Amino acid sequence: MPDRQFASTTCASDCTRKSWSDVIFTDLRMPEMNGSELVQIIRRNPAWNKVRVVAITADIMFDKEQEAVFDAVLLKPISLEQLFTVLHGFSESAR
Repeated sequence: MPDRQFASTTCASDCTRKSWSDVIFTDLRMPEMNGSELVQIIRRNPAWNKVRVVAITADIMFDKEQEAVFDAVLLKPISLEQLFTVLHGFSESAR
């Protein structure tokens, strides 16, 4: 599936009802709904149970309980090495 970007979490959550991706990256703090709310919508859809959700945040004090609902959390600024490490971990665990 090609990669896609959404201008809002509302658009992204609407898309979850129509199609899926292997990995979704979401910021934790967004205007319409936060990343935790978006991941709850994703997790409620049984068709998405294998989708990996990665939270991205600049907040080093983010709620550790929030971390548990995500497959990974990356702190901004994100390096390519961090991104590759997370994606490689997903591909290794899928084998």
